[in-house]
Amino acid sequence: MSEYHWYWRREKLPKTIRNPSGRGSSSRLFIACRQTTLPAKQQKALVKEWCEVLPTLDHVMELRFLTKVPQILFDAACRLPNAKVGKDRK
Repeated sequence: MSEYHWYWRREKLPKTIRNPSGRGSSSRLFIACRQTTLPAKQQKALVKEWCEVLPTLDHVMELRFLTKVPQILFDAACRLPNAKVGKDRK
């Protein structure tokens, strides 16, 4: 039998957003900017926009992607200046 060290905490989750313009000022950001119904060219532009915006978000401490992300978007997320990672996150 396997042991699992994961548990689910009931918490109020922030609104999931697709466009950077809808991000608000929350320290928690949930992004679903892929697997949209946008044409490929607009989808690529949306990812590029997020890549430019993410490293500038000083107030964001928690970031979650709710869809698959390309490497370029993951790299931009890694440049969040005040992100909390792993066990430090509360």
